[in-house]
Amino acid sequence: MRVAPVDGFKPGRQYKISYNKKSSGWAYAKEVQVTIDNAVLTEADLNFQLQLTGQPRQQMLPLMTGQGSCGRPQPAIVQEFSFTLPDTLQTYSDGVTYFSESRRVPDGKYTEVRYEPSICDERDFGATASGNGKDLIYTDCDITDGPRTLRGWAGFLEVEDKLRLAGTEEINLASASGNVCAGFNMLTKALFQRDKQKIRDIACAMPLRYDGEYFSPPGGAPHSIDPADLPALKDLFQFSEEGDAEDRRCVRRVLWRLIIEAPTAAQTGADKLGELLASLPPDELEHKILNIHELLGELDTLTDRKDAEQRLSALVRPLLPALRETAKFKTPAAKAARAILNRSNTHAKF
Repeated sequence: MRVAPVDGFKPGRQYKISYNKKSSGWAYAKEVQVTIDNAVLTEADLNFQLQLTGQPRQQMLPLMTGQGSCGRPQPAIVQEFSFTLPDTLQTYSDGVTYFSESRRVPDGKYTEVRYEPSICDERDFGATASGNGKDLIYTDCDITDGPRTLRGWAGFLEVEDKLRLAGTEEINLASASGNVCAGFNMLTKALFQRDKQKIRDIACAMPLRYDGEYFSPPGGAPHSIDPADLPALKDLFQFSEEGDAEDRRCVRRVLWRLIIEAPTAAQTGADKLGELLASLPPDELEHKILNIHELLGELDTLTDRKDAEQRLSALVRPLLPALRETAKFKTPAAKAARAILNRSNTHAKF
């Protein structure tokens, strides 16, 4: 349905359009005020183009859930795409409506492509996932997905009553490289590549405790990741010293998750960290000990704190020589070393 004056909209004129019936609970305004521009749009000005952005990739993606929260990051395979507008429509980009759909090749039925990161929020009608014509299609990391045809539509509904075909693209989400369908897998790969931005993004997106993507059933044996593919505790610890405060906090939380969910791998990492501390000159050693103290401070924020504290004594044992040597002095690092020793002694017999 289109609402307009009987004699049409006039350039330069201002109009107020209101809905006067019951509208409680609506997500949209019941009244709008518009000014008609003097510019004239032609058929050529309504030319939209769908284009893919890069290749499919595996990543942690916020997805809606009904398990006590609005949404949570989960491993997914993602293909980003976008719509480009002609220059004459850039000024009116907020008024463009988008719709995307896909089907399995060769003869599947088209279904809507609509990414919803949270069950608690609702995307505006005709909007793309990220706004500004940027969208994505995804599939669960553990689901084999074959080739698909992606089809996009767009329209400037203020001047016409239809969506125009923006193009089609052939995609294959299964072509994403690597077998990294778990948060720890993705983090290990990013650490190997020394991709600091990706490390930060994955670490900050990973859930803080069991979420079904690593253990099944809860407390059972790992099923979707080989222990050899877990990130090295030493590598995570080193990265937890870099970046801004939020970067370090995210990585420290992942460190604790590794300690809680994969204690054998974590202990191996602690042994190697102890060897590293023993080989460091005093100034570097002090820096490491201050970081260990920060890591222990993060322990107090965990919901499964007791599980972590039960493993604390074994983890600290390989670090004892370096901690005891540093604790003899009157420096910030010595104070931190004494605090670590005091805390670990609460749960350990040396």
